[in-house]
Amino acid sequence: MHKSFPRRTLVPVVALSLATFLDAQAKPGESVAAVVVTPTAPAVSTGEMYIVNHETNTATKLTLPAALVNERTNCVTMMGGPLGFVGTNPIQPAAPPFVPGNIYQITIAGTVVTATQLNTTPAAGPNVAQIALVGGKLYFVSQNASNTGGVLQSVSMGGGPVTTEVDLATVSGAVGLGNALCAIGTKVYVACFDSGATATTGSVVVYDTTTSTASVLTQLPKGKYVSGTSTFNTGIVHAQAPASMPGKLLLIGVYGDVLVMDAANGNVLQHTFSGAIGATSTTVNLLNSGDWDPITEDVIVGSRDGWVERIVSGHAAEKVVPGVGSSATASQNSVVGLAHIPANAGADVTSGAGCPGFGGYTLTDVGRGVPVAGNGAFQMACYSGDGGNNAVLVIGVTNPGLDLSVIGMTNCILRSSLDVTIPTVLTGTGAGLGKATIPFPIPAGVSGTICRQWVEVQAPGRTTNPLGLVLSNGRKTAL
Repeated sequence: MHKSFPRRTLVPVVALSLATFLDAQAKPGESVAAVVVTPTAPAVSTGEMYIVNHETNTATKLTLPAALVNERTNCVTMMGGPLGFVGTNPIQPAAPPFVPGNIYQITIAGTVVTATQLNTTPAAGPNVAQIALVGGKLYFVSQNASNTGGVLQSVSMGGGPVTTEVDLATVSGAVGLGNALCAIGTKVYVACFDSGATATTGSVVVYDTTTSTASVLTQLPKGKYVSGTSTFNTGIVHAQAPASMPGKLLLIGVYGDVLVMDAANGNVLQHTFSGAIGATSTTVNLLNSGDWDPITEDVIVGSRDGWVERIVSGHAAEKVVPGVGSSATASQNSVVGLAHIPANAGADVTSGAGCPGFGGYTLTDVGRGVPVAGNGAFQMACYSGDGGNNAVLVIGVTNPGLDLSVIGMTNCILRSSLDVTIPTVLTGTGAGLGKATIPFPIPAGVSGTICRQWVEVQAPGRTTNPLGLVLSNGRKTAL
């Protein structure tokens, strides 16, 4: 639940020695995850943090100070180096008074996190849900003293008292639980969490930091999660304004909705659903955090069961990075915050969506590692297939963009010429759990552009089109 910031903003904040930078474990191309682990009662839930390596698909647990463990990490923002900020959400009593969250400046050196509390006065309430930087202030949203609603607040990056900028309850037309925010220029956008199936869908509120005024930008649309006769709301858990999408808001919902919105007028430009899509209903993709990867143009997401996954062209790569949380029971690990540190070079962007396979899941191509010359560890991978099926990785030099519906592959678009084909088998059992990885070392000194796509051969009785072949999204890799 955060927004990442470029390293140049680091200089006026704090002077860090070169040795600290060199020791920092979070490197370009990796992510920092904040996790809440909630064991079965009577054990107490705690906060954890991890470094996520997207090349090895592993998560390394970090050593935290007691304050972050006990108060429970709830969001994380990184500055591009070892410096970042964490918001907390302490365990709450059954009745007031409720315990407010805090804002910490953190430094990661190796696998050790140090933290300094920045706010010298209490926040308005629990659940510091996301942090954004405007000028020299850190803006954040939490609940109010009664653990309801939402209050936009700020604290100086150098530390000091909390300033209440606006109580969302005082903004005409605003509804919902303040749960996510991001900034564009001098404006802060707060998105609300309303996860129910009621007519009320929650709001996006825009706050102008220069005039200290707030207004409703738009009401959120209904979500795309359908259960029985109920259509649920989006329940926004993450807001972001990616630099590669100027003037746009990226919003991620708890059930798997992904929205791209015009920040000027609130118009929804794109609304996709990353869960499985059936004929009459959908299956949730339970999420709790996210970030944008500009190298791949994927949405990296943290699940509510201890995984880091990706959303690509509207569909999801399921179960990519395991073990993000220490509980052996997956549902007890919730990835509440993600901060991705973009790679410095390379491009491996999606070139269009795939076509749905069995169970409503769509085979999804995701590269492993940074696609740059000299990276001998780079791998090509796919996820969310039907486990046990045969598959073929197709690599080409052009994207024909050919609609294959005419040969029985309904709504499947061929996005790579058939210059090289590599057969494999999807490991895993069941719909949505099939995956494959093929090493693709990139020699030093090479350059050029290639396209790729995966073909899945569907098993008898589990086909979704007359030909029984489905395609993943396409990729275009520039070396």
